[in-house]
Amino acid sequence: MGAQRTSPAQAARPSSVPTPVETLWVRAADGVRLAVHRVRSTGPAVVLFHGVFCNRTVWLGTRGTGFAWFLAEAGFDVWVPELRGRGQSDVPRVWTIADWIEIDLPAIATAVERERPEDTWRWVGHSAGGVVVAAGLGRWSTLRARVRTAVLLGTPSPRRIGLARRLAAATFAAVARVTPRERVPGRWVQLGPEAESSALVRHWMGWNVARRWVGPDGYDYLASLQNVRCPVLGVAGAVDRLLAPPSSVADLLRFFGGPTEFWIVGRAYGYTRDYGHADLVVAREARQELWPRLRAWLATG
Repeated sequence: MGAQRTSPAQAARPSSVPTPVETLWVRAADGVRLAVHRVRSTGPAVVLFHGVFCNRTVWLGTRGTGFAWFLAEAGFDVWVPELRGRGQSDVPRVWTIADWIEIDLPAIATAVERERPEDTWRWVGHSAGGVVVAAGLGRWSTLRARVRTAVLLGTPSPRRIGLARRLAAATFAAVARVTPRERVPGRWVQLGPEAESSALVRHWMGWNVARRWVGPDGYDYLASLQNVRCPVLGVAGAVDRLLAPPSSVADLLRFFGGPTEFWIVGRAYGYTRDYGHADLVVAREARQELWPRLRAWLATG
């Protein structure tokens, strides 16, 4: 699972950040090549994980205004991996969320450890990226020893799920099951620019229907969260009613074995607007009122 560095990637960046994006190529255990993008610094290492239908642009943006640059401006060493099937990474015929957890995550962690062997890291995941972060920490004791704090943005529990979410999950899984394609185009669901593996959609939506996070080998990722002792911050959009309602994000936190903190982002909590699912990472207002809080939490956690 080696990593190979290439010349700096072509990406927009603010003039206040002199370091360009570097791309490292990481070989996973099954041979899939993963692109890991880095805005290099000697500051604390932060690894940002995207969700389904998304790629590096959810963090890096397209005009140098994404959350990754916001952290880089403060001196964080920012890593933005693209999981299999995404962006510049290899696109296998099929893949599932368990592949992201069991194969991609250890390969990415090895690459970060090679560059930052003496340090602990911060992990941030949005939506399904938060599932990867949480489940990976529960699954791998070697990762728990290296991760200092974790932030889960819009990451729901499969247990606290209302009728509307259960029906939506079952419908989504059924559509993915009968689609003639091996991938579900992101434009169909307006959740991101990438096509997603039908197998992954069936797998994750099946978890929500079954109210469990269970791997192909029967491993219970949800139960394993009790092993996680580092501080975990859960953040929910006040009007994210379908994908990750505040009650569901809060419910996920109760499975962790260590200290947790919970924020709801909306007018009732001092923000200028009520945030939805994607707003946590892409809304213009987030840069002024949410991202500074997240950056401070990562710096002090």
